[in-house]
Amino acid sequence: LDNARLVGSVLTHDGSKNTPVSVYGRELVRVPVASGDSSTYSFSFTLTHEQAKSGNYKLDFTREVDLLRAQASKESEVKPLFTVSVSHKQVAESGLWVRMEFLVVLALLALLVYVSNQKKLFHQKSA
Repeated sequence: LDNARLVGSVLTHDGSKNTPVSVYGRELVRVPVASGDSSTYSFSFTLTHEQAKSGNYKLDFTREVDLLRAQASKESEVKPLFTVSVSHKQVAESGLWVRMEFLVVLALLALLVYVSNQKKLFHQKSA
């Protein structure tokens, strides 16, 4: 694989069906893979929490040369060079049942009542 130009595809794997993952209306299919020194490759993608559903994701990597050869011979499918399977659990929304601003206001009100009571007690002792 020295200096091979690779492309990657991100697919959701549901049983026997593989569906391309879409980000902002664009399918993550045949995305160029970054290559570095000494035969290292890097491939990354980002999905929002809403887009990254729980399930199995399949990352297919294919050589660009194989894709071009398949297009020239009008082959319908190119077998990936290698595949990486990733199991993902969607991020659960675990938040407070009340808004944080409301809790801050309650804390400030409690502090105000406490300070007010302390002030009354101080004035009663000094009088």
